[in-house]
Amino acid sequence: MPTEQELQDQAYQALKSKFPKRYRVDAQVYLKGLLKAFAVGDGYINMLIRQVRDNLFAGKAEGKYSDAVGARYGVVRSQGSGISDETFQKIIPVVGMSPKQVTHTLQKLLDVVYGPYATAANLTASVPQPYRMLDGGDLILKVDGLTKTVEFDSNDADDLNAVTAEELAAAITSKTDGSVIGSVITDSITGKMFLNVRTKTIGTQGFIQVLGGDLQTSLKMAVARDTVADTPEWAVTRYSTKDEMQFTLTAPGGADDPLLIAAGVRVGDLLTVRYDSGFALANVGTFPITAVGADFFRVTNNEGVVETVIPTNDDDLTFYSSDASNILLYRRTATIMETSPGEHTVILPVTIPVVARTLRGAHHFRGGYNRAVSATSSTLTLDGVTGFTATGEIRKQTARNVAKSSVSSVTSNTIVLVSSGGFPTKGSVYSPVSKTFYFYSGISGNALTGVTPNPTAAVVSIVGSSAKYSERYKYTGITGNTLTGVFPNPVSLISFDVAFAKTVINTSQPGSFIFHPQATKTLHKETTTIVSDIVQGEASTFLRVTDCSGFPDTGYIVFEAMTDAEEGPIEYLSKIGSTALIINPSTPFSKNHLAGTGLRRASLGGYTPRVDGSDYPVFVTSTAPARELIETYITALCKAGVVINFDILVPEFKWSIPQALHASSPTATEL
Repeated sequence: MPTEQELQDQAYQALKSKFPKRYRVDAQVYLKGLLKAFAVGDGYINMLIRQVRDNLFAGKAEGKYSDAVGARYGVVRSQGSGISDETFQKIIPVVGMSPKQVTHTLQKLLDVVYGPYATAANLTASVPQPYRMLDGGDLILKVDGLTKTVEFDSNDADDLNAVTAEELAAAITSKTDGSVIGSVITDSITGKMFLNVRTKTIGTQGFIQVLGGDLQTSLKMAVARDTVADTPEWAVTRYSTKDEMQFTLTAPGGADDPLLIAAGVRVGDLLTVRYDSGFALANVGTFPITAVGADFFRVTNNEGVVETVIPTNDDDLTFYSSDASNILLYRRTATIMETSPGEHTVILPVTIPVVARTLRGAHHFRGGYNRAVSATSSTLTLDGVTGFTATGEIRKQTARNVAKSSVSSVTSNTIVLVSSGGFPTKGSVYSPVSKTFYFYSGISGNALTGVTPNPTAAVVSIVGSSAKYSERYKYTGITGNTLTGVFPNPVSLISFDVAFAKTVINTSQPGSFIFHPQATKTLHKETTTIVSDIVQGEASTFLRVTDCSGFPDTGYIVFEAMTDAEEGPIEYLSKIGSTALIINPSTPFSKNHLAGTGLRRASLGGYTPRVDGSDYPVFVTSTAPARELIETYITALCKAGVVINFDILVPEFKWSIPQALHASSPTATEL
């Protein structure tokens, strides 16, 4: 919508056009000024007309006008729902102007409310931008049963060695004619940006799958297997007479390298060998894995050749799941299914993203979170160390399938497993029984040795329970952006996000109280102590205190605030210097207060937080009204005789703190 100034300029140009050119309006100061004066009024009237017109339409009306438009179609939103004007503008036509009992209509409503990442099958790169892309490289996707090969060239990015997620998103959407929608997901904690691809099909009928392509070595889309080896050497041989090639790790880079089974590589996964990896072209491409061991794997490749290669780059071999992605596999799903004739099941997350809140005004429990850029055997350098304490523990942000075994016995410094197969020689294990992470420095047979803390000191015995390998590390110091004294060897963390293992209160986001606007009094920060005893039943005018210099000249005070002996608010009429208050003697004291007890300034009535959030009040948000409103909309869209069952997905952990993600689609309209 044009601004008021733009409308005034348009009105002036319209008036000026009515005069013959010989009048040279712009050169005549008084004539130009007169027309400008008329244009101010015309522009203002034009703006009002546009605003009135816009507020008559569901797609543009705002505030109470949006509610009025929605009410005409029987669509309402309660004040506590938290649904914004922008979202409500999209809900009105879906709920109020669509035919009843059309599954697509219901899916479209869920798409508006929960967003495409809960309603459409999608995949997100496991590493953030920038990405590396070869001129002529490709990404092979299978979307809703159709294979789409997206080929990239130098016109798709300014720098092929530093391609942005937005550039890739635009190229994918354009080159697939919109059948695959590329978008950008931003981690609002770190600001890092990730490529996301999704099908345009809303609901359970949509599928998306990565089948290969050179770009996958940079994106690590789908479920990537985090295999790492420091300058390994692979011997590629023909397996028997079959159409299979076997890759054997003949020279591991170090004893701390997590091997294939520990990384979760399994039969049916896919392997993509990078084009410029140093392998022969016959061994380059994407292949299904047919067998896997601790230090070898086999793939189907009838054109493969025998060779021994030390790969050039860390991501020359990329292992990942070949499973198709579908919204029913997600933890956060919003969809509707016809489970039987006349009966539908609606799956909804317990929270709704349209109830938007910002960081300002919240009480934040957050820890450090950043990307590892380099490492030695005992140090780890991050992009930044904000939120990391001087000593502590860190964890790998991206979880993976790792080894686990039952505990057969323990001593003060060992944990004996039923089988230690797949466990790295140094690392940490987690016991869900004692809820403790144990660090070990070696393996002897099936025994983890050099274990700390003492596993026999647990309140409950961990013998007979499981012990799961965990990518958790401890460090003893920080120098600049480098964590020092890191154990075990953190080299495998390079290029991955790591997080401080314990959440802490972020004191840079203040706010410790929930304000109550209907309270009888509000306590303030100014405090002091009384000098003499106060006896119950007496009335006094003169009150000596240690220091009241920070108090205003008149006001109210509360004795021993927030304790059983609290009394007040009591009015004080003036100050005498900085050590005495003249108080209202009309009401005798109802409690005893000894010398040295606290006194706090107060005011009558509750505190009303500033609307701009500058005083950082903590707020409590309930998403139940918004979700219940969506349930009402869905029910209203169904014709008579149709039964709707609602399944509400609750978080896996009651107090989990999810990554704060927001998303934008730079190349496609979401509706």
